[in-house]
Amino acid sequence: MDIKLTKCQKDVMEVIWANNGRIMIQDIISGVKKRSGKEWKNSTLSTYLKQLVAKGLLDYQRINMFSYYWPTVSREEYAELVQEQVKEEWFGRSAKAFGTAFFKKVKMNDEQRASILKKIDELED
Repeated sequence: MDIKLTKCQKDVMEVIWANNGRIMIQDIISGVKKRSGKEWKNSTLSTYLKQLVAKGLLDYQRINMFSYYWPTVSREEYAELVQEQVKEEWFGRSAKAFGTAFFKKVKMNDEQRASILKKIDELED
């Protein structure tokens, strides 16, 4: 599954995730404008929505003249999918290599770092 999002797709998903339920195109357009200042036409947004449905991140239902969209994965689930994809693509599926690389860059004191690195060492790949 290709879960990588463009900046515009991410803007759309952030609005939909924040909505906590079904949302109509006009409400997404309004949410994106509030969030990022972008003013899109319905056709532009429809293109992004179709792409997100194709990626499996959204589903929709058409009732009369209106389409309602909702996420098929939560923001947290999406973050986990991205982490898994990065681990796979960049670290050969090694949780230990992924965790070590990530925590080397995070600012923390020596005690915190030692505790986390100990947990990473305990991971099985």
